[in-house]
Amino acid sequence: MTNSKKLIFTVLLSLIFTSGFFLVGKNASAEPDKEYRSGQIIAINNKNYLIASNKEFAEIIEITADNKLAQVSEVHGLGKIEDLYAGQTMNKYFLVVATGQYLYRYDISDPRAPKIEFRRDLYVFKRGQFKIGSVNALAGNKDYLFGAGSNGVRSFNQDNLFLNKIYTFDKSYGAATDENNLAVITETKGTVYDIAS
Repeated sequence: MTNSKKLIFTVLLSLIFTSGFFLVGKNASAEPDKEYRSGQIIAINNKNYLIASNKEFAEIIEITADNKLAQVSEVHGLGKIEDLYAGQTMNKYFLVVATGQYLYRYDISDPRAPKIEFRRDLYVFKRGQFKIGSVNALAGNKDYLFGAGSNGVRSFNQDNLFLNKIYTFDKSYGAATDENNLAVITETKGTVYDIAS
């Protein structure tokens, strides 16, 4: 190979490596794709809001009068979000976020400025078989929040998220509730519990 061919070959090889590093660097610094996992619509002060989890943080999005979506705020610093639940007590609106180990409660009465109220570390409840384990799915009614996860379904008082009652020890993948009944989905069955009594 002549010197000029070696030079051209070296230049081409350098360009290929440089463009490869540029593309890898560009892709590494690109904003990650959002993966929306769960959401809920809630009316606050005569406006409708979609509260959505995109895996890393929660977004509060206004649904405008012409059915467009306009983001108004974000809730950060939670880690991976498994599920969320929005509700109302008296004139206060709140958002509960489950990250597996923790439950976070935010005051979202002003959707533009959510404020954290408290965090509950679920792994502090460790009394033998009564340990909570992870909570990966949430449901609620006017009094209680229900968390489904690795050690079954537990109910929590909605005002402070303290443990209230254990419904099942079976690993649970989901829960749905109204004021009278709690439906639990496990790997092999669904069960309905009477919670009115």
